[in-house]
Amino acid sequence: MLSERAECAFREAPLAGESGRCRKRELLLQVTTSFMDSDELLSAEEVGRILKLSKSTVQRWCHGGKLPAVKMGKMYRVRKKDLDNWYEQKLLEQVAE
Repeated sequence: MLSERAECAFREAPLAGESGRCRKRELLLQVTTSFMDSDELLSAEEVGRILKLSKSTVQRWCHGGKLPAVKMGKMYRVRKKDLDNWYEQKLLEQVAE
């Protein structure tokens, strides 16, 4: 059996006096789960191998917003689907020039 606080993470409404913290945790859990379940996550090193760039360049692009990424702790992660979409967009921009 789960404790009252643990159950709170899986319910819609927060516990009385929790001021919405449980709801925020639940939403974070849902977003993280859907993000991770939706596609393969790539590290900066893996993205660098795919694009033939250095890891530091990929990290700089992620930090600067050039690449769609999420920072998890000290590392950036890129969904493969987002990388594919980003690359296709870059190709279309080059063709349009």
